[in-house]
Amino acid sequence: MRDFNFTETAGDSRAVAYAWWGEAGVHEWVAETPCNWLEHRVAKHVGPTPDSEPLTVDFPEILSDFMQWLASAPQVPGAGPPSERILPAGDATAALMVLVDMPEAEDIANKRLLSGPAGEMFDRMLAAMQLDRGKIWLAPLNLSRFVQGQNGENNDSARFALIKHHVALVRPQRLWLMGDAPARAILGMNVREASGRLHNFNHIGLNIRTIATLHAQVLHAVPKRKAEVWADMKRLFED
Repeated sequence: MRDFNFTETAGDSRAVAYAWWGEAGVHEWVAETPCNWLEHRVAKHVGPTPDSEPLTVDFPEILSDFMQWLASAPQVPGAGPPSERILPAGDATAALMVLVDMPEAEDIANKRLLSGPAGEMFDRMLAAMQLDRGKIWLAPLNLSRFVQGQNGENNDSARFALIKHHVALVRPQRLWLMGDAPARAILGMNVREASGRLHNFNHIGLNIRTIATLHAQVLHAVPKRKAEVWADMKRLFED
């Protein structure tokens, strides 16, 4: 394993500010009604999944059926219309599963997770581990974009149960959580609390080595934070 060989670029004050708000959970800069962004850290989805949906959802038990269900079922937590969903991609048998919060606006347009400049950084991070997107399983916690507001507890419970079921179907050896929402879903804590150490995700007989780091969007805006993420990545892959 070798260290990153990125070209450092000095971020201006706007990039730093954007990164700070990104860590706080803000994904939209303009809304129709005022909102306390620091209080409402998780955004509310506008789509067919209401906050009052039941906590229990019957998830398919075979991965191919599960993928088809993600693509088209109206009751998928954290998903809008099928045309707006970005599905997991890569190799579902890979040792590493990477979990992000939700697609960015450009990802919806490009039909691909991490499709912009932050995605280019992510690809270089993978290359530093002698990996590429074809050798990992990359998945979003939410298949669609969200707008301002806050998810109800029922919705959170359903989405978190879904992603844990997803991990159980894929059965990776290692799990990389990028951003606060995936960290809360899997570890029950945010990135600030979870970073800097290795975790074990114990779930229905699985014991998966897990790290939680900043999202690639934050790293793209504030490159100096890459060192702490690289340290966690080395923890994930050390024997």
